[in-house]
Amino acid sequence: MGEFGTGFPVFLAINSQMPTWLQWCVGSLSLVFACVWIRVLAELTATQTEPSFSLWKLFKGKFRLRTAPPPTVAGQASRSQPDGPRPLRR
Repeated sequence: MGEFGTGFPVFLAINSQMPTWLQWCVGSLSLVFACVWIRVLAELTATQTEPSFSLWKLFKGKFRLRTAPPPTVAGQASRSQPDGPRPLRR
């Protein structure tokens, strides 16, 4: 991801009339820039807490799988939910 976002100077250097040694210098600096950019992105996104999702939860959400019925509040009758989508009201 870092090299994809920071590799554009290399393409500019290759397509210009620069000497080969200067193109290599631009490419090397682009790699250093990519490593710095990856570190910045990691600092912005890394957290110390445990993630609140897992692949199983992602799979369940995608296919709307239910493992247990939803909890009911004491004193309220549980309402049954239809399995299909709600009909459209006009």
